[in-house]
Amino acid sequence: MPQHPSPLARSIRHAALALSLAGSLLTSATISAAPIGYDIPAGSLAATLSRFAAASGVTISFGSEETAGLHSNGLQGEYEVEQGFAQLLQGSGLQVQRAADKRYVLIRRSQGAALELDETTVIGTQSGDTTEGTGSYTTGSTSTATGLNLSMRETPQAISVVTRQQIEDQNLTDVAQVLEQTPGVVVNSMGPAGSDANQIYVRGLEIDNIQVDGVNRTDSYGFRDDLADMAIYDRVEVVRGATGLMSGTGDPSATVNLIRKKPTLETQRKLTVQAGSWDNYRTELDVSGKLSESGHVRGRFVASKIDSKSHVDRQALEKQVAYGVLEWDISDATMLTVGAEYQDMDNDGAGNHGFPMYYTDGSHFKPSRSFNSGSDWSYHKRKNKTLFTTLEHALGNGWQVKFNAEHSRRSYDDAFATAASGTVNPDGSGISTWTGRWAGEPRQTSFDLSASGPFELFARTHELHLGASHAKSYYRSYGYPLWSFQTIDNIHTWDGSLTVPDAIHTKSTEDALDEIQTGLVAAARWSLSDSLSLITGARVIDWQRDKSSRNLTTGIVRPTKEQENGIVTPYLGLIYDLNENWSAYASYTTIFKPQDRQRFDGTYLEPKEGENYELGLKSEFWDKRLTAGLSVFEIRQDNLPVADPDNPGYSIPESGTKTRGFEVEMAGEILPDWQVAASYAYAVIENSDDERLLTEVPRDTFKLFTSYRLQSMPQLKVGGGVRWQGAEYYKGAGPNGETFHQSAYSVTDLMAQYAFTPETSVSLNLNNLFDETYYTAIGSRGWYGTPRSFTATLAHAF
Repeated sequence: MPQHPSPLARSIRHAALALSLAGSLLTSATISAAPIGYDIPAGSLAATLSRFAAASGVTISFGSEETAGLHSNGLQGEYEVEQGFAQLLQGSGLQVQRAADKRYVLIRRSQGAALELDETTVIGTQSGDTTEGTGSYTTGSTSTATGLNLSMRETPQAISVVTRQQIEDQNLTDVAQVLEQTPGVVVNSMGPAGSDANQIYVRGLEIDNIQVDGVNRTDSYGFRDDLADMAIYDRVEVVRGATGLMSGTGDPSATVNLIRKKPTLETQRKLTVQAGSWDNYRTELDVSGKLSESGHVRGRFVASKIDSKSHVDRQALEKQVAYGVLEWDISDATMLTVGAEYQDMDNDGAGNHGFPMYYTDGSHFKPSRSFNSGSDWSYHKRKNKTLFTTLEHALGNGWQVKFNAEHSRRSYDDAFATAASGTVNPDGSGISTWTGRWAGEPRQTSFDLSASGPFELFARTHELHLGASHAKSYYRSYGYPLWSFQTIDNIHTWDGSLTVPDAIHTKSTEDALDEIQTGLVAAARWSLSDSLSLITGARVIDWQRDKSSRNLTTGIVRPTKEQENGIVTPYLGLIYDLNENWSAYASYTTIFKPQDRQRFDGTYLEPKEGENYELGLKSEFWDKRLTAGLSVFEIRQDNLPVADPDNPGYSIPESGTKTRGFEVEMAGEILPDWQVAASYAYAVIENSDDERLLTEVPRDTFKLFTSYRLQSMPQLKVGGGVRWQGAEYYKGAGPNGETFHQSAYSVTDLMAQYAFTPETSVSLNLNNLFDETYYTAIGSRGWYGTPRSFTATLAHAF
């Protein structure tokens, strides 16, 4: 039934309107360009440039191939920004060019040319807008949590960023691999790329909040991006806890924000080719630069192709990716961005939902790590086409208006027969295939309008963010009639040979879904004193879902409708600067999520409601080149769906669940040319009776990766890391109710890179060095992690 906005919702809306009217009257302070004192030690050119930019409050963009093998003597004394850059770049054959206020790019100096800086103005380029070319494992700022452009230390929630440099050093080619390296994230995989059985958890709860450049994706209906190829992204930001202020609906686990690569002013062209274990081949082309002589029009094109086999028998993957984006400075105050992306994945011979784990006597069935539980005709197909545009306009006095629009069309088609039902007899019999097929064509269109900037009140400068968003998801999916399970004579010798059922080609049902979500958001950062800031905000959400299912044989249509109006998700954060390097924070955030789970009486469960309470410490050292954080949290969630013990196939709500834990994280440069990303996270979820839930998700994880460029041989960079997770178990997984345990395990990786010239380098990544055997998911079915593997990479800039 429609709901009328509550008095609180109406108050929030009126407040947002009042704040938006007040925004036009606000002014900001000017920035002084006076010289600053610097003490930057000698080191690699990439490291010294990054340190200088961080200390100066500016950004500089350059490719790793431009500075490979180059050294700088450092910088001591007082300099203006452009003077400092010139001093650092002496003898390098390079110079800086200003692309915008507080943003520079690195270019090659023409023979005998003097240093001349272009006066081109480009808006929307603030510190932290890109991590590409910085050589760092941390970043300057993020806006995923609040919409305000804040540094990591100024954000009153735990937030992690996997930068472009770390992505390249670890050879992380898809977002699932990136999330495996992200603090506090657990990736449970029970199938290959494309399997719908893969799940991602943070703080004991599943992630379903996915954004691309801050635009929300509707995960539940085919818009999940955890398999997106990293060729087109600059970095991945993960905000842990409830994020209803910016993401709208979802679970109080985390929000993943994928940030696309941006065009560069200076021309850069790079070709990357890779070859690895199991005939894994990948080619990537990245071309960027100005398209007009003035630099007012810039473009970028990225394409990649993957053709690989797998350590799993009979499994093969083909994947194509293309991405193009243009930026046009319409005027000194207005910039238009338009772009498109395309991704196509075809995974043949794909086993889905794991393999059986028990013999009939309760002992553990252990197939080889190359065992494929899928039939030889099983497949997963995914395709994505997205168009997007952004218009940014500077109003003056530090205020900026931004409009985003995006349209995404997707399709998926899964057909499989998985040897996952039953338990294994001593002679290999007892197993049947679970066979199925489903296909769908999701569509989503999103619009987002926001304004942000500073204002003066009580002789202090504060910041304000106002926004409105509208998203519509259109979804059509098709079901196929059930057929009887097919028996496998001997699972020990099964090679995937299986008859293709005729019913796999016949549609039996058509499901239709239309979902609309509209939101208004307001957030403000109040400067209460020089050392104390308060962040307040709220989002008001109207949500509607119309759903119908049509039987194609009988023609009977069963419609349902759900609606939530005036839902308010507040945000509150307090940050206190203890000294120059340390700050303490406390925050309260909320989120809610409508559900499509039904009770036995046919009614839908009420929306899940989540609250996140968090305390923490954050620090920044050496001009923000190193960041660290400690967070302690409690998440409360109501209406969590659990299986109805009396009515199989239906759900009942579980309220009063709590997740408690803490996280420790450090990222960035600990010594010149030495980057590190390290974290430890602990989280346990319990029901209202203090009984642990989701025991198949480990409570604690430790992740470390570090790289070092040798000062005695700057062409060589070496690195390595380890991922460790604690013990986990699954209750009642065996045929007689046995509990399956997996002990703690660790996976060790190594890397090395050598630059023959500033343009050409070769890298080697060795993953799972000690060939650890482990499961990426456990239960009545399981799936092995990837054995020891290597990838060789040749990168050439031209």
